[in-house]
Amino acid sequence: ENLMSPAGSQYTDLTLGNVIDIACDIGYATGVEEISDDLRLKTGGTLFVPDALALQNNINNALKTNMTDAGMVSSATSSVSQTANVGATGIIPITISVLPLVYVNNIVETINLAT
Repeated sequence: ENLMSPAGSQYTDLTLGNVIDIACDIGYATGVEEISDDLRLKTGGTLFVPDALALQNNINNALKTNMTDAGMVSSATSSVSQTANVGATGIIPITISVLPLVYVNNIVETINLAT
């Protein structure tokens, strides 16, 4: 179903929008659970690398279990910023990338008589 998105939008079909919504929910739920723990900072306010990687791995595992392994997407991964000054902003930038399944709208067949 067409979402009537503006030209150039990545979200043209309802199915793709739903997939992104689920990835957001998983990333948020996992992230909130993890940031409730004490995360360490390096001098300069960036996350201590093992803590950033642990958060990233936990989100990746949740995406894999709930989306990739469930056959919902081809792949889904996250990346937790190791350069953001979390100490100053209180914000951890996390990027989630989703490679959706292909959703086919048409099929074209070529049929002929063998000679």
